[in-house]
Amino acid sequence: RASGRVSVVDPSSGRIVSETRIGTSLTSLAVVPSQRLVFAIDAAAHELLVLDAAEAQRRTVAGRAPLAFDPIEVLVADDGTWAAATSRWS
Repeated sequence: RASGRVSVVDPSSGRIVSETRIGTSLTSLAVVPSQRLVFAIDAAAHELLVLDAAEAQRRTVAGRAPLAFDPIEVLVADDGTWAAATSRWS
């Protein structure tokens, strides 16, 4: 969480394939496999991050959206058409 990194893990070996720093303090991740997107919350920056997961070895931030103070969790529709974030103070 405190590293701000997202790790890609090979499920067959359990080993970390790659790590990418995308933020400061990540609290939640949500995956939309059909769109090859990953949504993440950076609590320290109060932002929702949208990651392009098209490349297996690397993740890049494709978009950012501001959130209320102290965001803690993100939920995303199966088809990726909407996302909702919860915060302790909003």
